[in-house]
Amino acid sequence: MGDWVPPEFGSWSLAWAEEFNGPEGSPADPRTWRPETGGGGWGNAELQYYTSETANAALDGAGSLAITVARLDSRLAQDSGADGITASLDFGSPLAARFHVYSVCWEPDRVRWYVDQTLYHTVTPADLGGNRWVFDHEFYLLLNVAVGGRFSQPPDRSTVFPQIMLIDYTRVYMA
Repeated sequence: MGDWVPPEFGSWSLAWAEEFNGPEGSPADPRTWRPETGGGGWGNAELQYYTSETANAALDGAGSLAITVARLDSRLAQDSGADGITASLDFGSPLAARFHVYSVCWEPDRVRWYVDQTLYHTVTPADLGGNRWVFDHEFYLLLNVAVGGRFSQPPDRSTVFPQIMLIDYTRVYMA
């Protein structure tokens, strides 16, 4: 697959992968992916309402999962807007113009985020100001397009809908 791996993880091997191959309009493999349904803000005051309909998330027939809204290594393309996670990153071109690899290296006492092999952010227990380190048990992988919430601006009349995030692959590596 030729994936980039941080040098200190060179001995890690691919443990699981989803390449999102399948007929257009099909749901992602239900043995692996389960849609979360409902609304209510999801703890972040988000405005969207999730359904299990393939109109919201389905394979595009070209090897990608398309998550559409009418409002740890993943390669995806998304226009995150002026206040999105990628807004402060300068890659010389709009991030939505092509696919990018978003990576999370999750270790017992450190979590590091990368975009296209560039370290974006690191968090350790020492950074939490005395709060409990919660990254010491299993978690679910969540891929979504959120609308509104505490980490962005609320949509207004200038917000373009639908927004679509294409996910080319998701891969998990382990020691």
